[in-house]
Amino acid sequence: MLQNIKADLGFDHVFTVEPLGLSGGLALFFMEDFQVNVLFSNNRMIDIEAIIDGIKVFMTFVYGDPVLERREQVWERLTRFSTIKSGPWFMIGDFNEITSHEEKVGGRRRTDSSFLPFKHMLSDCGMLEFPFTGNMLSWVGKRSGNSTVRCRLDRAVGNESWHEKFSHSSVKYLRLWGSDHRPVLGDILSKPPRRSKSFKFDKRWLDNEELRQVILDGWKSSDLSPDANIMDHVASCRRALGQWRRQHDLNSEKLVEELKVKVEDLYSNDDTTTEELAEALKELSAALKAEELFWKQKCRVLWLREGDRNTKFFHAITKQRRARNRITQLKDANGNLVEDEDGLVAIATDYFRQLFESSNPDHINEALATVSSSITEAINEELTGPVSEWEVKLALFAMHPEKAPGPDGMTALFYQKFWDIVKEDLTHG
Repeated sequence: MLQNIKADLGFDHVFTVEPLGLSGGLALFFMEDFQVNVLFSNNRMIDIEAIIDGIKVFMTFVYGDPVLERREQVWERLTRFSTIKSGPWFMIGDFNEITSHEEKVGGRRRTDSSFLPFKHMLSDCGMLEFPFTGNMLSWVGKRSGNSTVRCRLDRAVGNESWHEKFSHSSVKYLRLWGSDHRPVLGDILSKPPRRSKSFKFDKRWLDNEELRQVILDGWKSSDLSPDANIMDHVASCRRALGQWRRQHDLNSEKLVEELKVKVEDLYSNDDTTTEELAEALKELSAALKAEELFWKQKCRVLWLREGDRNTKFFHAITKQRRARNRITQLKDANGNLVEDEDGLVAIATDYFRQLFESSNPDHINEALATVSSSITEAINEELTGPVSEWEVKLALFAMHPEKAPGPDGMTALFYQKFWDIVKEDLTHG
């Protein structure tokens, strides 16, 4: 089962700690690039050494003992780890414990001294909190009398060296859905992320009856000059689509978030009925199906069918591909490392300019005189002649409709679906 999940999510390896009976068990999925070495594992934690951005780091994935009497054994082992670790150290997981009354709502009040063992462990290990977003009360449960208890059982922390090396790391508490624990997402960043948004033709729009008329109005806009070229038509069409999208609130991601808020509110309401919760979860599942189509297009995985309902897979593959393709640093002509975006662009531009521009060799005509001609006049005339509409259509429809879009944000699917609208300008532009 876990091997199938590993393959579906696109990871290279999975390390497991088998469950005891029908409960417990841990699994760690990871990529080969991070050179993961498991240092210790038991039913309460997986402790590893890895390489991130060329830096050796330690990471401990924790599942705190749900039995109070055994919890301090976990803290003791983590404290012992701190004596032999030198360098960045990161912990994340369900610790099954809180540090103060501020991390709990509902239920009976605990004594202040009951928090000390956990707090002492965090202090002895030199752990510091990360900035976080979302609701930190990561667990919701029911107690006798149907009262609701909410606690911050899940967290991520790092030592001083981690905060120094990965200074822009942060934590996100995600929405409650399908579990009584919120997923905790740790973003490991050494510098602020670059954010850029660009237009992309969205396959989900094809289900909307208004789309064709919007594209027709945008492509054949009266604002275009008679000598407008193909890029002018594309730009006009993009503006029309963008305006239409904003007016009709077609953002399925936004709908998913709104429905997650609705589900969370229902979880938080003691008067919520089982039927109300089931209906809200049904609406959320439908919205997630629409979001799956978006990620399927974006991640470029072509062998899965839309019915597989595996948005996590699509999302993970997109993130992994983006991470693999990202260039974070290059060496310039003097051997200096360059990391800023303008510097990276300049180095890449200079490299390919030198690679492809002519060195203007002497006596080139004399050298070419010894090369026999293989292209006849008839072939040359055919090759250099005007491209026909049929040839353009043949090439376009041979492309996979959902492959990566060009700089204009339009996939082949757009041109295929609306060929009758775009063909004249596409073939004669």
